[in-house]
Amino acid sequence: IASADRILDGWFAPTGYAYQFKDLEMDWVTNRTPNNYGEWVWQLNRHREFPVLAKAYRITKDDKYVRAYEKLIESWIDQEEFPIADVANRHDSYSHAGWRTIESGIRMQSEWMYPLHVFLREGLLSDALIVKIFKSIWEHAFHLRNYCSSHNWLIIELTGFMYIACCFPFYEKAEAWKKFIFNR
Repeated sequence: IASADRILDGWFAPTGYAYQFKDLEMDWVTNRTPNNYGEWVWQLNRHREFPVLAKAYRITKDDKYVRAYEKLIESWIDQEEFPIADVANRHDSYSHAGWRTIESGIRMQSEWMYPLHVFLREGLLSDALIVKIFKSIWEHAFHLRNYCSSHNWLIIELTGFMYIACCFPFYEKAEAWKKFIFNR
């Protein structure tokens, strides 16, 4: 609960350097480290805080954790629009911190799936936000299908991609995605 409350207070420390976003007014793209450490922004975009909020909600049933999750995920989706025009011409998307493929794969594992399922099961999310999240998950699937890399990143990317294909079988291409993953 203490970790979730720190998140509610706006404290994030993705690489050990803590920064407070007042009132959870997030800036998902600006590097806040004094030495401009690139990994800070990438790890911020992994959303390790989302499952912490879901666990705190499950323990306390306090809606403040749901509201924080809603604010955070919606702000990320709004700020980190899917860079379709850029990725169509480039394999990497490092210019879009939130869409680096390793971060996309990590997000689609427990970082997004666990809280989404906790809050959906409880009926706590608005229809508009659910649609926004499901659209973003589809965009993650497209991105991971078309721009996955190799070596250790590939395992993480394909694991996140498999989460999408298995957790959301209603996506038209879910079965094709599974075949792609197993053949990769």
